[in-house]
This record gives sequence, C-alpha cells and structure tokens, in this order.
Amino acid sequence: MYSVNSSSTPIDRLAKQHEIPTRCNCGQAVSRFTSKTVKNPGRLFHCCPMGSEKDKTHLFKWTDKSVLEEIEDSRTCLTCCLLTILRFKNQWEVVRP
Repeated sequence: MYSVNSSSTPIDRLAKQHEIPTRCNCGQAVSRFTSKTVKNPGRLFHCCPMGSEKDKTHLFKWTDKSVLEEIEDSRTCLTCCLLTILRFKNQWEVVRP
C-alpha cells in the first residue's frame, strides 16, 4: 500500500496512506462506518477502532476520497497498459513482413 522509512512520524505515515485502507499505523484492522453527524450524514469512512476524525495518530479516512484515489490509480495503470500495447503493436508492424 505504501512504504515508510523509519524516521517518519505516525502522522507522516498516515498522510502517505493511499487508496482504500485496511490497517491503521498501530496495526489494528480498520472498519468502514457510516457518519451520523449533521455535517456529513450518511457519508462512509474508514476508521481505526482506536481513533476518530480528530485523533491524527490513528487512521480516519473518508471512503469517497479512498475510492477516488483507486480510480485515479486505475486510470494511470490503464494509460500505461494502453501505451505498452501501442508500443508492441508498432514493433510488430515493423518486424512483420
């Protein structure tokens, strides 16, 4: 999911987490919940059982942001795949008699 060097603080490491999280920095598995607040009613989020939105030492991440990161990563991957296919196609056309 992400790599961390030993000099990173827990807050730095949480900021580097990308995509849909499965574990908090503390090692706990994260779960998905539904917000019941007035500000974000019905909004999904991933959270460490030890943390909250205000507790920056444990994971709290809105699910919609995680899904957007997944889509952006998939788009990048798809673009790379398409470029590779085009490269092979061009090479094949050059080699083929």
